[in-house]
Amino acid sequence: MAPVLDPTEKVRATQQQLQRQITALRQNLKVPLKQIADQEEQVAKAIEKELRIRSRAPVVDGQRKLPEAARRKLQVLSREIAASRRQVKVIESQWGKPLRRLRRYEKEWLRLQGKDHLYRIDVELDQIMGFFRIALVNIASWFLSESFEKHHMSFARLLHAILMMPAEIRLTKDARRVVLKRNPKDRPMMELLESALHRLTDLKIRDPSDRNIEFRLSPM
Repeated sequence: MAPVLDPTEKVRATQQQLQRQITALRQNLKVPLKQIADQEEQVAKAIEKELRIRSRAPVVDGQRKLPEAARRKLQVLSREIAASRRQVKVIESQWGKPLRRLRRYEKEWLRLQGKDHLYRIDVELDQIMGFFRIALVNIASWFLSESFEKHHMSFARLLHAILMMPAEIRLTKDARRVVLKRNPKDRPMMELLESALHRLTDLKIRDPSDRNIEFRLSPM
């Protein structure tokens, strides 16, 4: 039985196969690729000359005024660019199928770059999210035991009744105040929560800027 590859190994195997195919095609297409590169280099040089000519022309009333000599040079350069681009099309038509195959393989190879890293990042993100979920459960359990010590409440009830409540944070020089928006439709829970928040504030928890964190409910 053939070994089963994990996603990262599959991506790497595909990359290696594409690399071999690209190398072979580039070797077979060495002559036309060199011809295309030469023509593209000519186009790049001509465009650079165009930019230099235009940049030297004076600007009058917001418009660039080109002397007649500069206009003629630009026309010559424009014809050179068009000729080079036509030549590239001729070469591509002569070597159509293998060139298109090479471009397809190169595009796929580029698409896969970093995918092996992305798989590892996905795994790491799953681990991080798992850590945060466990941390949330632990913090919620601690909050229930410390602040609702005489009242039994499920984590689901805590989540829906309290943790999903809208809130705003008010910062001062010495305090970070977390103000939860009171739910007037759930008065019994708000009474329990208000008492629990007082207990939580009394623990003198401090934020990374060494400010006291205060918890309270908004006024009625």
